[in-house]
Amino acid sequence: MTIRYLAAVLTTLASSFLVSASAGTIAYPGPAVGPGGASGWQGATAWYLSVEETNTLGGGGAAVPLHNTPDVALDSIDFNPTGFQARSETPGTTNTTTQLNFNVAAQPGRVIESFRFAQAGDTTIVGGPSTDDNRTSVVATLMIEVLEINGVAPPVAISFQKALTYNPSAGDFLLNTDSGGGVFYQASWSGMASIDVATELVLAGYSAQATLVAVTVDTTLSASTVGGNSAFIKLKDADGLVTTDLLITTNNVPEPSALGLLTLGLLTAARRRG
Repeated sequence: MTIRYLAAVLTTLASSFLVSASAGTIAYPGPAVGPGGASGWQGATAWYLSVEETNTLGGGGAAVPLHNTPDVALDSIDFNPTGFQARSETPGTTNTTTQLNFNVAAQPGRVIESFRFAQAGDTTIVGGPSTDDNRTSVVATLMIEVLEINGVAPPVAISFQKALTYNPSAGDFLLNTDSGGGVFYQASWSGMASIDVATELVLAGYSAQATLVAVTVDTTLSASTVGGNSAFIKLKDADGLVTTDLLITTNNVPEPSALGLLTLGLLTAARRRG
């Protein structure tokens, strides 16, 4: 058994082992130790750290793993959920809600420009007579809290949030409306939200850029039926992508106008000495 093979085995075991961080929270440990000693995954220009999921879907309010241990490639993080669904086959409504949390840290010499999160799934609604009381929906919110700006914690809390935008039907699926009066509706759906962290910081009055952020995604799937009808919705894929840029230290690189003034000053001083 080679050292490389043994390392690969240990990495696989570490990344697939779930840890109950607290009641209602499950931690997904990564294969590496990142900044601050946090467990995570190293991407091309950023780290994904401290991945956790919080819900109360298990017995006694315990968390159930829905998103599962992610994969990281380049600067994207990919979740392949299992069992993240809502189903109603008797009159009433079923809601399934979970919160996904993780940190994103820029690697040395880089800053966080933006972050995008996307989801995809499918839904099926069956019932007659056709009515919009048989329905499913997906709602999610992406929130980003800036934890460090150029490696230093900001003096006050800074956070931005945006609701995911879904297609088709804006993530609200109605049997009668979406089937055109029929008794069967089935569709694949997708949603996405993107936050331009760099621009938001400028608008908040900061000239420096984020180097560490906390990402929170709250998602709720809902299924409602009347009579003996059936409604089902499932989240099948979730992906995040961080965009980074080079950290520019303006103290070391004069702006063009400043460089021109500096050159003019040097020429003037030389003439005086001459």
